[in-house]
Amino acid sequence: MQMIRDMGKALAIDPMAVSLLGGMPEITMAWKDPATDLWCLARPDQVSEDGYAGDYKKISPQGAPFDKDLCYRAIRKHRYDMQMGFAHEGFEVLTGNQPEAVGLIFQSDRRPHFCIPVEIPEEEVSIGRFYNHKNLRRFRECLDSGHWQEPGEHPGIFRWSDDERERILEEMNTAGTAP
Repeated sequence: MQMIRDMGKALAIDPMAVSLLGGMPEITMAWKDPATDLWCLARPDQVSEDGYAGDYKKISPQGAPFDKDLCYRAIRKHRYDMQMGFAHEGFEVLTGNQPEAVGLIFQSDRRPHFCIPVEIPEEEVSIGRFYNHKNLRRFRECLDSGHWQEPGEHPGIFRWSDDERERILEEMNTAGTAP
C-alpha cells in the first residue's frame, strides 16, 4: 500500500504525468467495425477533451536501467501500439476528429518512482491500427467458419535477424566453423 501511495505522490509532482493523465479517466469507447461487423472496445486510462488519449503503465525494471529503451521494449513486447491504435480509432469514430496525440506514461516501481512519457506517433499508430484490423478480420473468419486455429497448426521456421545472423556467422568464420 505504501508503494502505491509513494508512486501516486511521484505522479502528482511530475508535470508531464499530470498533464498526460489529467483528462477523464477510464472512458469506454465502443463502436462497430463496418468491415467485419464486430464490436470494438477501447478503454484508455484517460481521454482529454483537447484530444489526448493516454494509458499509464507501472513497470518493474528488474535490474535493468529505467530508461526509454526499457519502455520501448515493453511497447514492442506487449504491442501497446495496437492498444493505443484502438484508442485512437475509438476517439476518431466517436468524435469525428483524430486525437491530437496518443501515448503512454511509464512509471518505475523502484524509488523514487520516476516517470517516462512516450508518445506513439501517427505512423506507429497506423501500424497498430493495421494489425488491429488484420486481427479483426481473422477473428471474423474464425467466427464464420467455426474453426479456431491451434498454436501448432502451421509450423514455423526460426530465423535469426539479419544483424544477429551476420554477427554469429562472423564469429563462426573466426572460429573456422562457418557453414
